[in-house]
Amino acid sequence: MIRMLRRYEPRRWLFAVLLFVTAPVFAASADDARDARGMHGMVSSAHPEASKVGVEIMKAGGNAIDAAVAVGFSLCVLEPNANGIGGRGFMLIWLAESGRTAYIDFRGKAPTGATADMFALDEVGEVKPNADGFDPAVVGGRSIAVPGEVSGLLLAQEIFGSMSRRQVMQPAIEQAEQGVPVSAVMAGMIADNYDVLLNYPATASIYLTDDFPKMEGEKIVNTDLAKTLRLVAEKGREGFYRGPVAQSIVDAVQADGGTMTMDDLAGYLVSYRKPVTGNYRGYDIISAPPPSSGGTHVIELLNIMEGFDLVKMGLGTPESLHAWAEAMKLVYADRAQFMGDSDFIDVPVTELASKDYARKQFERINLERAMEEYAAGNPRSSESGSTTHYSVVDAAGNMVACTKTINHFFGSGITCLLYT
Repeated sequence: MIRMLRRYEPRRWLFAVLLFVTAPVFAASADDARDARGMHGMVSSAHPEASKVGVEIMKAGGNAIDAAVAVGFSLCVLEPNANGIGGRGFMLIWLAESGRTAYIDFRGKAPTGATADMFALDEVGEVKPNADGFDPAVVGGRSIAVPGEVSGLLLAQEIFGSMSRRQVMQPAIEQAEQGVPVSAVMAGMIADNYDVLLNYPATASIYLTDDFPKMEGEKIVNTDLAKTLRLVAEKGREGFYRGPVAQSIVDAVQADGGTMTMDDLAGYLVSYRKPVTGNYRGYDIISAPPPSSGGTHVIELLNIMEGFDLVKMGLGTPESLHAWAEAMKLVYADRAQFMGDSDFIDVPVTELASKDYARKQFERINLERAMEEYAAGNPRSSESGSTTHYSVVDAAGNMVACTKTINHFFGSGITCLLYT
């Protein structure tokens, strides 16, 4: 998420994925309706039905946080290839009345039984495949972190929402119970990940029909997910991190070689972090800090690009595209070198986001020639298709941007069945 405030002019906000403008209606924006306007609220997500859920929540009197939590749970049902209650994420909230910013880090955490040598490496340092031919760091029980999504969404709702937990979760419960149609995109993703889905019978029962990929127009019905969501709606955090849901997660993970325990789940806590900030051509930027790599390096990229006269270059011209590409090379090199979890390593956020460092990076760019070799800079001398993002704004000006992920398409491949 990026919040940009134009200095010395009436306030305007720009998110990374959507510019909110005004017109006399609520609006939802998604793949099939990218152009949407509204003065009472707007939702932009990767699925039209999820965006509609957020709009309906605001129409019923909820604020942007209520809508964002409802959209988050809805996307767990509608977009299971990219996110889910077994995953993790980050949420950035702007509260208009107080001018306060809140950043909730509900990233997954390694089980206490995880070790540095839990994956066997080959002679070049790559993880060796398991007996099924899959990368065990990507697929299976050892690849799974303690999930933070449920805790993060519930915390945001409890602190900043205005509606009840049951109200914001009901749309997702109904979607899981009634089933959702398989889109052309989802059908393609199921087919592309067929081997992993087929390898786990519980997962295959949801996404395959007679061991063949579900086709466009068929329905995905997930009754266990609906029951799990009902438990969470009734009991809150306890409905997921303790009791039968937690036990089913632990049993499934351990049965496939993982180490997660009931104590790992019960002990999960979200983290509060200070957003990273910057400025681009008069706009103030508030975005995600480490362990997210997005905000810091977006600011670094924009700082570098301030050195170019982009208006003179023109939009989409070879010259401007070259400038963006060269700047991104440097930014991604820095991302690979310096970004990580600031709870465990020293990430030079202030330096990476500084104007002085950006000027040094800018000087490395040659507009006449592409860099064939490039490496990270030295900021100390002066952070997939299987991720989803959505943004919400309400009539009061409250805003939420949330990124959620399960790391790879359909996550680890493992599904926990609760009531069989």
